[in-house]
Amino acid sequence: MLTSFAHPDRHLKARQKLHHVKQQDKQDAADYVRYFNALVQQAGAPTPSITDQIIYFRAGLLPSLKDRTAVNPTNAKYRPENTAGLQN
Repeated sequence: MLTSFAHPDRHLKARQKLHHVKQQDKQDAADYVRYFNALVQQAGAPTPSITDQIIYFRAGLLPSLKDRTAVNPTNAKYRPENTAGLQN
């Protein structure tokens, strides 16, 4: 509820951070997810589209994790062809 009454600059700053968010070298994936989701909430209405969220999220992942993602950012659908050769 607090985000509904937040100063517009707070929303703008959160949106700008979403464009540049990066997972830190020592940051585990769960912490990155929490931080990213907090920025999405702080961005306010209208919420960034799911496609934009996927693009921003994936762009900020560490390369070792980004290479293992199997999602088409244009439609958020699973892409099994990206997992060929990867071990679970």
